[in-house]
Amino acid sequence: MVTIFNAGLGAAFVPSSAILIAGNSITLDFEVVVTGAPATVQFFLEQSSDKPTLSTARWFQEMSEETASGGVVVQAKVIRTFQENGGALLAAGTHRMSTQFIRKHRFARIQMRVTVGAASARVDAPLDSILLVP
Repeated sequence: MVTIFNAGLGAAFVPSSAILIAGNSITLDFEVVVTGAPATVQFFLEQSSDKPTLSTARWFQEMSEETASGGVVVQAKVIRTFQENGGALLAAGTHRMSTQFIRKHRFARIQMRVTVGAASARVDAPLDSILLVP
């Protein structure tokens, strides 16, 4: 495993290291440590066909199904929230979760934040599935 994200989380989204997905999908392992009160930890995936080391690299975010309200079509970015079974916030302690993503572009990264409570996160990827981009 190789660590692509290891940081304390704040209210703003923080990007991980960029990775090159070698196959058609990748499974990321998340370890979230919640300190004190229950926490809401969120993340979203970004992908790019551009080399991430370029200052002009463009990152694309997954979008949700569009909705219409008052004649305005809304297509919000997909933000995933880690929750306990039943929808409860993550309780104090260490939580380990995995999620799999299908490759849409060559490069990917995640962005994470905490909106309630305090937490840190570490994200690992299988060494044989990715290449870290310097």
